Amino acid sequence: MASGDLPADELYREFIAAVAETNVQVKRAQQIQQQAAGISVEHRSANGAVRVTVDGCGALTDLVFTDAARRISPNHLSGLVLDCIRAAKIRIGTRFEQIVRDSGADAATVTRMMGGYRAKHPDHFGADGPAMPAAPAYQPPPYQPPLPAPAPMQPAAPRRQQPVDEDFSEGIRIMERGYRRTR
Repeated sequence: MASGDLPADELYREFIAAVAETNVQVKRAQQIQQQAAGISVEHRSANGAVRVTVDGCGALTDLVFTDAARRISPNHLSGLVLDCIRAAKIRIGTRFEQIVRDSGADAATVTRMMGGYRAKHPDHFGADGPAMPAAPAYQPPPYQPPLPAPAPMQPAAPRRQQPVDEDFSEGIRIMERGYRRTR
């Protein structure tokens, strides 16, 4: 029977069922959106010197340096901060995927939603997938005792003063030692 051949009460029941299914999907999407908005991921560097927290969009919300950061050069420390932010962003993608899968959505919906999310936030996923390997542990350089204070400097020997020819009667002095032009 074509839909035009169905009795009105059957059409009405199908319509109500479709509306109910749409409402379920809308509520599911709202639930996913609320849970995704609440995502906050923390990541620590392998040596514990840096801890970052990012929100669901990947924005940095907290940055903490521990005492271990004092022993790290500024260039290395900045690299640790960036590595931690990247790792936290990748964990956001994993968290979002878990929220979508736990929502009860069918496989096609999960695939569609994750495809849209990946297109919008490609940096929230690693090259191979959601997981990122841990960074190698930081090895501080070996301790080197401070250098001894340098010996006090001896004052320089006074320079020999040349007599100054103020009236230029003997000519113009060209060099400190050397040639004089006479008139």
